[in-house]
Amino acid sequence: MRYIPKIIISIIIYIFLLSLYGAFFLPSSDGKISVKQVGMDEEGNVYLARTGNWALWLIKAEVGGGREIIRCSTFPVVSEETAVSLFCDEGVLYVQQSWYRQGRQFIKVSCLEKDRDSLTKVWEKEVEEDVDLCDFQVKKGIIFTTGIKCRSEEIFLYSNEEDKERVVKLEVGIPVQACYTPSGIMALTESQELYCFDNEKAGKMYLKNGVYLQAGGKGFFSRNTGSRD
Repeated sequence: MRYIPKIIISIIIYIFLLSLYGAFFLPSSDGKISVKQVGMDEEGNVYLARTGNWALWLIKAEVGGGREIIRCSTFPVVSEETAVSLFCDEGVLYVQQSWYRQGRQFIKVSCLEKDRDSLTKVWEKEVEEDVDLCDFQVKKGIIFTTGIKCRSEEIFLYSNEEDKERVVKLEVGIPVQACYTPSGIMALTESQELYCFDNEKAGKMYLKNGVYLQAGGKGFFSRNTGSRD
């Protein structure tokens, strides 16, 4: 009987250490996927992200139904408020994180190469604090991040190519989505009108259908307005 208290204490310590292990080495179990933009590689595998537990968790959903979870330690420490966007380019997964610190907004882009479990920082930049980042792409190692200044006509394009920053004004409506394409910056307005910037001028694209501009800059989709399909 005198050993029972020691056994109980040992069990409590064991459960405590096991919970610490689970909190550190397993993703949060709240079921929330913290990602603004998913990534997809050339093979069709989809990448998601989850923040919490002192790490960024990358989840690879394979075409065949398999799943792989990768734990990446990051700095600064990620939190539930950290926005994450993903993009795959030439077999490399790129991770963009954005956060606020002391009233300033920052973005950081890191890459996760094959057979690695740690992120390598590629680029970091301070941006306008009231810009809503809405699109993230990487083309042959060049980063393109597009954002819209809240409730204004201004569209921002950030790039790590010579640390460029470009600002254009739509002037014909409030944009709600914007992305970078080889043809230039494309913007979708509240009234579902689509515009493409040629240098600094925005040309309207006349479409009879409603339009949704896909995050990731892979194009846009249209559907019949009022369709029940």
